[in-house]
Amino acid sequence: MTISIIDRRTFHQEFKEIQKLDIGIPLSTIIYLYDEKSLLDSFKQHSKHITDSIEHTLNEINLYVQCVLLQNKIKANAITYVSPNLLYYDTDLYCRKSKTDKEKILRYSLTPQYSHEYQTLFIDPNYFLKYLKFPHIVKYILVHEFSHHVQNLINQYTLTNSLIDQEYYKTIELKAEYIAGYLYKQLYGTLTTDSELTSILKFIDYVDNMDERKQRSVEFEKGYGYFHMLPLFA
Repeated sequence: MTISIIDRRTFHQEFKEIQKLDIGIPLSTIIYLYDEKSLLDSFKQHSKHITDSIEHTLNEINLYVQCVLLQNKIKANAITYVSPNLLYYDTDLYCRKSKTDKEKILRYSLTPQYSHEYQTLFIDPNYFLKYLKFPHIVKYILVHEFSHHVQNLINQYTLTNSLIDQEYYKTIELKAEYIAGYLYKQLYGTLTTDSELTSILKFIDYVDNMDERKQRSVEFEKGYGYFHMLPLFA
């Protein structure tokens, strides 16, 4: 189901109504956060090659998490599985920058984010433009953000706003990286070369904004190297 939200100011009100809908899988809802229909149409036309790849990968991850990773917990009624929502937006428009300057678009594109409050992946497709030649990096980014949804489902989020407490935020990120390593290995490990794995670890180190460098890549490697079902999901 696709819903276009044309008034950003009513987003939260609209989203609460969306949450009430029983939409199902693969992705609960795909939302386009644009102010005008013409902008939305333009976005769909020019970003289709990116969004198709994003949605294909997210559907793969979603299917594996629901049918394999969390299968035991679902069967035991320990959790109720809910697929995440996917919200597209354009940082360039959001920040009111010029659309004609491609460098500005690349510079100001925000990294993908997961909201545990809304169970939603917030994605600016422009962010992925610089990684189109590196599909393993795109897959890693989406696996990492989806890992936050997994954390949400198994109640690893315990604060209303995880950004308030930096130590708590760090813990959440490290746990997500561990889950991401395991998920990536199960889904794409056989297709990933040693050099691609090395580039993923370098990418994680590059984006790691924690006090002590390389913490996240270490956790990803731990999860990637785990051969059995993670005890967390057994």
